[in-house]
Amino acid sequence: MQSLDLLPALRELPTDDQRRRSFREIIEDLHATDVALSAAEFTASVSFGMSSIWDQVNVDDTLAKAHAAAFNNYEGSLYDHWREMADRGTESADGFISALKGKVSELNFAETLKSRGFTDVTIPDDPTQPVWDIIATAPDGETILWQVKNWRC
Repeated sequence: MQSLDLLPALRELPTDDQRRRSFREIIEDLHATDVALSAAEFTASVSFGMSSIWDQVNVDDTLAKAHAAAFNNYEGSLYDHWREMADRGTESADGFISALKGKVSELNFAETLKSRGFTDVTIPDDPTQPVWDIIATAPDGETILWQVKNWRC
């Protein structure tokens, strides 16, 4: 997942050794703190922070790519999109899941083709591309059009 790439940035955060304060300084800071204001600031910062990352936490990269590819005109997050579809009812939610499963299957199959020596493996930008889902060049140079069906995801 892309979030693992951010781990080295944690080393730049100050450690306890770099921020040592005396017990007296800590008590003076606590005594001078406006509790109501601090609680409000803390609540606002946690709420804002969580709302901005909630839709990206633990979302598999392939699923995020599938959402972007299947719904390339949608500007919101995967989570927001799911909530909209769920609010519309079962049929909308089922269609949404079906579209995601289909696109995940295409992305996985494209990787399989690449691992088997196919080149120029392309999934069209238009999610409603008729007839074929993937075009690729076989190891022998033949161009093949693929229609991917999701029977297992």
